[in-house]
Amino acid sequence: DVAAAKTITAAESFALVRRSNGVIPSWGYNGDGQRGDGSAAAASDTPGTATLPAGLTATSIAAGGNHALALLSNGAVYAWGDNSYGQLGQGIASPQLVRATTPMRVTLPRGALAVAASNVASYALLDDGTVFSWGTAWGLGLLGDGTRDGVRLTPGPVLGAGGPLTGVVQIAAR
Repeated sequence: DVAAAKTITAAESFALVRRSNGVIPSWGYNGDGQRGDGSAAAASDTPGTATLPAGLTATSIAAGGNHALALLSNGAVYAWGDNSYGQLGQGIASPQLVRATTPMRVTLPRGALAVAASNVASYALLDDGTVFSWGTAWGLGLLGDGTRDGVRLTPGPVLGAGGPLTGVVQIAAR
């Protein structure tokens, strides 16, 4: 019995599906571990399944350049794949942590409601209406922290006038 696909998202070279049972199959380029199944085989036209913590299911997914995010049923955010610019939010970037082939928990100050990913950055909408970002600003200010350049290796708030941006109800990235 295959659970129905609820959400599909794709980056340039791989795709993820969130099934109604919270399982995340993915396929395509996998050189950075985008399938999240523990392998880093170059590519696959056969889906692998992301390894999630026991008892938890995905409620939302996002695909970045060569990394992926999942929001789990307990409000936790997990990331896997390429970490060249700290987009996995683990406090370190390449060369110390080049990639993660299985999902790693991102430390956030509270539970999340949504996730989004760009090519080189990651985002989480928290349950208090604030948004946190991590990865690189890429010379374009992608992190929303008041800087145009730089890398944020751990999640930090997106800023509005006078402090953290508040009252956000939806996020998206490209």
